[in-house]
Amino acid sequence: MAQQGVVNILGVKVTNKNLLKTDNLQVQLAMMLEVMSDFSARFDEVNRKFEAAQDRMGQIEEKQRQQASDMRAMSKNVDRIDGEVQRMDTFFRKEIREVNELLQQQSKEHEILKKQVEEHEPRIGHLEVKVAENEEKFTKQLFKHETEIARLSREQKKQGEGLKDIVERFERADIDGLRDQVNCQAETLKEHEALHEKHGQRLDEKDAQVESLTKDLAAIRPYVDATFATKVYVQRLEKRLEQFVTKTYMDEKQQEFHEHIENFVEEELQDQRSDIYDKMRVLEERILNELETATHNNEVEMCADRIQELTRELEDLGASVTKHNDDIERNASRILAMGSSMESVQALRSGMDDINTRVGNMLKGLEEKVPPPS
Repeated sequence: MAQQGVVNILGVKVTNKNLLKTDNLQVQLAMMLEVMSDFSARFDEVNRKFEAAQDRMGQIEEKQRQQASDMRAMSKNVDRIDGEVQRMDTFFRKEIREVNELLQQQSKEHEILKKQVEEHEPRIGHLEVKVAENEEKFTKQLFKHETEIARLSREQKKQGEGLKDIVERFERADIDGLRDQVNCQAETLKEHEALHEKHGQRLDEKDAQVESLTKDLAAIRPYVDATFATKVYVQRLEKRLEQFVTKTYMDEKQQEFHEHIENFVEEELQDQRSDIYDKMRVLEERILNELETATHNNEVEMCADRIQELTRELEDLGASVTKHNDDIERNASRILAMGSSMESVQALRSGMDDINTRVGNMLKGLEEKVPPPS
């Protein structure tokens, strides 16, 4: 005891104005200081956890250096690919120049073919008119022949039915008059066969006319095919150019997608860090208030309860920091696997450095605000 009304225990001065000066009071104060010492030990444990986290961050930095080495190797590969792309670009430019020259040449040939087609247009028109007329005539004659064939088929069917009836009658009775009728029917059938042969000859003549017209059209076809050859070649070149442009557009959209994902992840992690900072600020204020209250309070159980509450809040803060670090690593691995740059990954991981810095500043501020032992 240093002076009247003041108790000095383990370097902490406690005012004893309104309390009786008894040994029990000193025991209670000693117990309170032991609880505060236990609370200090818990803070030391938190410091050790943060030191372990810093060691882990050192391992992560070593891993990042290894990844940076891999990225340099990949950069060399990218440079090689860029050289290949430059070579392909030169090749395609040369091809395009050759295509343009070929298009000019084909354009001249197209003009020549166009003139030739214009010269043959009267003949083509005449042939088309002739083909249309012959087709109309052939259609009418074919319809007429089909009608006649249908009629003959019906008659032949009737005759077949008659022959069947005659055969049945012959089976019942073989009469000379019936034989004469059968012979007459046979002569009629021969006449119908002759008519069928004549119709077949007419159809052959029409087929010959169609074949002649087909040959005339085949003679003109090379000019028509040559006219459209240039158009087909140009369409192929346009398709190749469209594929080249589509690849560039896809690369731009992929880069835009990566930026969108990185911004989204950064916003989510920033919200988590804001919650952690709020918890740290509230916890720091409560620790200072509890330390101030514990200096003037002689109720050990109340001090112990408040210390337990602070311990739970400190554990909750540690769990939030651990979860935030896990989220950073998981999102960093995902965006790196999706093709994002190492700079984007390091920007995400820098948030953990900010948290460690703030925790260190908070502990340092608490250490400065707690009075040293006298």
